[in-house]
Amino acid sequence: MSTSRGGLSVDVTVQMEVPLPVLYRLLRDRNLFACEFRCLDSKSHQVGCWALKSCCLAEPEAELAVEQ
Repeated sequence: MSTSRGGLSVDVTVQMEVPLPVLYRLLRDRNLFACEFRCLDSKSHQVGCWALKSCCLAEPEAELAVEQ
């Protein structure tokens, strides 16, 4: 992370784990304008991508193969 006197620079990356309802609310209320997300397992992939009306960066392929 790089900082300057005026605060954080635009190239700052933050990684966090949040429950789906929290992420959904942050996006809905425009408290978070853009994000990239990864689903941790097939259940969160099925529910998360549908709820956010978006697609995650990487489908959890290994776990999907095990469940099928």
